[in-house]
Amino acid sequence: MSCSMSWKSAVTARTTKKNRAATTMPRHGLEPYCRDLNGWPRSWMGLEKDLSPGEHLIALLRPFLEHLAASNLSAKAVRKHVGNLWALGGEFIRDLQNDPSRRKRPVEQVLLIEDDRIRKPAPIPRRGRSAEIV
Repeated sequence: MSCSMSWKSAVTARTTKKNRAATTMPRHGLEPYCRDLNGWPRSWMGLEKDLSPGEHLIALLRPFLEHLAASNLSAKAVRKHVGNLWALGGEFIRDLQNDPSRRKRPVEQVLLIEDDRIRKPAPIPRRGRSAEIV
């Protein structure tokens, strides 16, 4: 029994050293996670006039993306967040296309506009009852 216990502690110690070494490795910036960050606005645009708001959005997102890259999150988690931000940027540009009045406002202000869907959540159905929208 003591033989297996010493083996277990040796394996745990070895694993712990590997984990510590992995967390202290330096990060390399955004490049491994956002290979074409400057190309995002062009990938979102439907019309040429979508390019400028997209570039402005990238300027706003870049500090957060750099923070993610420098964080202790795993590379997989960072890539997932980066992918979600790319999708969010596409939705932002699509909203500009669907509501031309938003184009006249600064990008920062458009990001803060509340959506009716957010202000009026759907009722949560209770057990045994059908959902009724009031």
